[in-house]
Parts: sequence; structure tokens; C-alpha cells
Amino acid sequence: MTRMEGADMVSSFLGLDREGVLDAFAETNGPHLKHFFLEAIYIDNRGFAYQALAENKSMHE
Repeated sequence: MTRMEGADMVSSFLGLDREGVLDAFAETNGPHLKHFFLEAIYIDNRGFAYQALAENKSMHE
């Protein structure tokens, strides 16, 4: 998988900015993500989900 293919996949599945994903790939010398990068995404999304639940809204509004 090329970096561009990986960046497109991560951007599509995780909803991240493609340029930010390419920057993360540059740190790992390939289409790889570090654990703390994924953990930060998870924590942010969990916070958005809790807020949406508290407001009785869809997270994607």
C-alpha cells in the first residue's frame, strides 16, 4: 500500500484530514500510525459521542 492509498483510507474511515495523516506517515517512514495518534482520535470521538448522548442528538449533526 502506498502512502497516498493509506492516507485516503485513514481519511475515509476515521474522518481525518488527509494532510495530517500524511504528516503522521512521514514520522513512521511509511503508511503506519502510532498508538498515541489513534488513542487521541479515540478519546476525541468518545468525548463527542458522550456530548451527543447528553444532548440527545446524533454525533454526526
